[in-house]
Amino acid sequence: CAIGYPRFMKKLPRTLSALILMACTSAYAEVRIEADQLVISGKLTNKDADDVVDAFNQQKLKKVIFRSSPGGEWSAGMRIGSFLIGKGITTKAEGMCASACAMAFLGGEHRVMSTVDPASILFFHAPYTPNDQQMVETLRFSVIGWIERRIGRTLPDKMKESINTTDNPKGGIFFFSSAHPLIKNTDNTVFICSGKEDRVPFDCEKTDAFDVFSSGIVTAAP
Repeated sequence: CAIGYPRFMKKLPRTLSALILMACTSAYAEVRIEADQLVISGKLTNKDADDVVDAFNQQKLKKVIFRSSPGGEWSAGMRIGSFLIGKGITTKAEGMCASACAMAFLGGEHRVMSTVDPASILFFHAPYTPNDQQMVETLRFSVIGWIERRIGRTLPDKMKESINTTDNPKGGIFFFSSAHPLIKNTDNTVFICSGKEDRVPFDCEKTDAFDVFSSGIVTAAP
């Protein structure tokens, strides 16, 4: 998974740990059609990217829901996101949508985060290999370029710096939906992590310099 180590899991609140572990239990994502929606949950692979294309070939879909995905193969996230461009699709994050999932999420023309169960978290970071979690240094700028093209503006300096400088797969930017129960005692929804904090993301730097809306990551309320 894009994030998740034993020590990290032990120090997380139970609800967030359970959410990540649930998403990591399968080697492949589950891709299924529900009415005019495509629901994708779990770890993304290139096989799942093929399944997304097949689903759109089967029928007309209006929304893609990313539900409890810890990430997966960077190329799969990019393939899904690129495929969705120009289709007028709404993408929605429900629960954790991290790493490759967050990149795929950006393919939507309209992008929303769930504020009800499961309330959502988007996590962006530099690319790592899915199995041994090794940094792919040459792709840092590709991640930044993709995000900036999708939001139509330059990334906030703090977000760009995090992607450019962190060398830990737990390091990056967490965007919480405003109604998420894990941040109900704080006004902050954005956490910038090096990945070396004891409790990621709750011991990370908090910022109100930008949020998921002002940055352009999310385009509308759900």
